[in-house]
Amino acid sequence: MASFNTLNLESGRGMMNRSCSWAVARVSQVSLHHLGFLAGTALVADGIIGLMFGLGMGLDTIQWVQEFIIVAFGMVVILVESSDRAALPCCGGSRGTVGGVTTKLRQILYHYAKFLFVPYGRGAYYVYCSMLLFAQYPDHLDVIIGLFMLALSVVMVVVGCRSDSKLKLLKESFNDASDIKSVFAKFQDDDQRLNREQFLDLANEQIAKRGGEPWGANEIDAALLAIDECQDGYIEEEELVEWFKHDI
Repeated sequence: MASFNTLNLESGRGMMNRSCSWAVARVSQVSLHHLGFLAGTALVADGIIGLMFGLGMGLDTIQWVQEFIIVAFGMVVILVESSDRAALPCCGGSRGTVGGVTTKLRQILYHYAKFLFVPYGRGAYYVYCSMLLFAQYPDHLDVIIGLFMLALSVVMVVVGCRSDSKLKLLKESFNDASDIKSVFAKFQDDDQRLNREQFLDLANEQIAKRGGEPWGANEIDAALLAIDECQDGYIEEEELVEWFKHDI
């Protein structure tokens, strides 16, 4: 009987490991930025619909405020997940390039609400948005969007766990700031910065020294979003050194 129970336990663990591997593989094939942008758009649309038809539905003052909050929260999600990464003068940099308004707004958010740029923080924010939507029950649209955001928050946490473990390996792969500068020089472009592909090459090479697995697409996007203080889609040497000296 004991051997039979042990066999069942091992079989159950094997099935769980295979299920987790399958889920992680599927997550890596879908862009969380795209899903997040979709969630933010749905939030804004849902709030606007509520405001437009609220008078006919007899919404009270608290419900009106909730609809405004849903629109505002949706706009924040869209801003964080948007793909516009035009370069802007920031962080004391010397380049005088000009970029989009959304990039500048992301810089402000990064400064005052940095948790939104870390998968754990975005996951918690999405859970809060979900609870706000569930409070609109029995509105079916709110419940559906809430369930979608709740599922997305779980994915954010999964990606966050994997990205965080690899960021720790990346940090351990450097001895000091001078080591970062020498490694950075091998991968930087003519503008003395790293784009997403160059940062991916650097990160993969460094964590391989520590026995780490290659970065997934969403994992490197999460790392880039967290380290990129300027929010222009590039990693500068100063940003990498600052991340090395301090925790995100």
